[in-house]
Amino acid sequence: MSCLIVTSVGYGQEFGSKNCQHYRDYIQEYKSAVLSGRYLPQSLVKSEEEAYLMQACLIRSDSKKIIGFKAGLTSNASQKRFNVGEPVFGVITEESQHTSNELLVEDNKTMLIEAELAFRLGRDIYTLKDIDKVASELVDAVAPVIEMPLFHFKDLGTLTGNDIIATNVGVNKFLLGEFVSIDKVYVNSVHVSLNEGGQEIDSSVDKVKINQWQLLKWLIMKSYLEGYRLRKGMIYLTGSLVNPARMKKARYIADYSQFDSIELIAK
Repeated sequence: MSCLIVTSVGYGQEFGSKNCQHYRDYIQEYKSAVLSGRYLPQSLVKSEEEAYLMQACLIRSDSKKIIGFKAGLTSNASQKRFNVGEPVFGVITEESQHTSNELLVEDNKTMLIEAELAFRLGRDIYTLKDIDKVASELVDAVAPVIEMPLFHFKDLGTLTGNDIIATNVGVNKFLLGEFVSIDKVYVNSVHVSLNEGGQEIDSSVDKVKINQWQLLKWLIMKSYLEGYRLRKGMIYLTGSLVNPARMKKARYIADYSQFDSIELIAK
């Protein structure tokens, strides 16, 4: 990924409830699906702009504290598959941070497991001038993370890029490892293997490398242009270093080359 162009529709936190009236039924249906475990019908999102508006309305309706942001579809191959021109952007709220190494997996929900990096914003950002620095100067620490995205569709094979955006890029739960000072990690050289039940199911070795600094800069800029308030301590998940896998009831270990491993027991 040699070049990332940030496009934005700029909804974020500043627009009012009247903007979301048109999507009231969608928001209620989505929340009902989350609570009941049933699947959403395939949506008919007309455009990327509408998808981000629907996403912003979902976030606004929850009134939960925003603690960070995530990127999805970060590889050229995944973008081509879902017909998008850049990564997709999601918003992380406080209830998504999982603090136990055990997680209940419900059979009727399509949960995935990914291994990635989480960067911590080292300063408040108020203007574009604040972002006019190299990415390593905008963050103070990085941590390994296991993310457990959840998509409320029965058939993930029929998803579109707009579906993914509108449902907030599958934001569900994530488990953070220990943060390490940013100057002690070579982030573009981090390798990870994901093991399920003692067997490796995927590894970042020999995969097409994505420049983490470039992707992080895109993600910070995207969160700013979408209108969100960016505060010191917010976290940025820059996408999976391994191929996402369907989560089963098993013991998972993500082994990182420059961090301690993370264990997650799915029950």
